[in-house]
Amino acid sequence: MKDDLFSPRPLAGWYWVGAVVSLLFAAGACALYLLHVTADPATLPLDQRTVFAAEPSWVTSAFGLGALAELAAALLLCGAVQGRPMSEAAAVIERYPQVKENVRVARRQLSDRIRDEVDRVNAELDGNGRVLVRPSGTEPVVRVLAEAETDEAAAALCASISALVQQELG
Repeated sequence: MKDDLFSPRPLAGWYWVGAVVSLLFAAGACALYLLHVTADPATLPLDQRTVFAAEPSWVTSAFGLGALAELAAALLLCGAVQGRPMSEAAAVIERYPQVKENVRVARRQLSDRIRDEVDRVNAELDGNGRVLVRPSGTEPVVRVLAEAETDEAAAALCASISALVQQELG
């Protein structure tokens, strides 16, 4: 079945509100990081000083890196759109037909054979499609998604991987 969930649509009017809120959150996270790294522990109350001293330095570094990455991503997204309809901004992304299947299985743990086959197929597709396989978190199924240049190729990939999943996982 073809998935039209992400077909081009005009940019929603509330997009800019969401973009501004995202930028504000990212800027706030960056400000919190700067306050944290420039704080003088001697000026903090004793209980806060204890927490501050016990926190590993990598936690602060990871938070700062995440905050900067979030800010950069929000700015890049706003820059990519630049007042254009979202369908025009997204037109640079090549879209392929998708075929999905939920395979009922006895066990959901993916085997090495399945992983190797998915890696081999994705390498063979070389950016002209992809195969994703993941176990459901709530049902006794493994979800298979195949994208390819044509509906027929996507269906064939999905059927092939689904058959392997059924054979391996029952």
